[in-house]
Amino acid sequence: MATNPIVRMGVCNVRYGTLELGHTKGGVKLSYKVESEAVETDQSDAPVDVVITKQPVEVTVPMVEGQLEKLASLIPGSTLIVDETDPSKKRLEISGAAGGSLAAGAQPLVLTPVNGNENDIVTLYHAACLPEFDLSFEKGTNIHIYNLRFQALRGANGYVAFGDPSVIQGA
Repeated sequence: MATNPIVRMGVCNVRYGTLELGHTKGGVKLSYKVESEAVETDQSDAPVDVVITKQPVEVTVPMVEGQLEKLASLIPGSTLIVDETDPSKKRLEISGAAGGSLAAGAQPLVLTPVNGNENDIVTLYHAACLPEFDLSFEKGTNIHIYNLRFQALRGANGYVAFGDPSVIQGA
């Protein structure tokens, strides 16, 4: 008797620190790869070993909820200004400064599949947000998409985990 394969599919909810990023359009994408370099010697025609040089992990989130408060939490060097006489009036200022480190502001990024369980959760323990978006102002039902690229950084709590974050490792 054949068994059904376990096929992972569907959308996920995304949380950055305590901020729920809300609705997305186009699918959240996680990229992981192992970069390596072959070790070669004069005495061999083929590599004698392969050494891992990097294991980059990135997540792209096509966020569609572009409230200024939310963007202020995600765009490095930005400041939300609220009018002192009318708090409904707001402006987001982006400094445009270069050369700053993003490690200090990095937070956990958690992907929780809607149709999954705890073992399907992906956690980047220390992720830096690198927004990349182009907005089109045109007729029709064009939705503004704020592409947020998160890069995993090595942090005090680890790097990246696939699965249930509540698992306790035994001795």
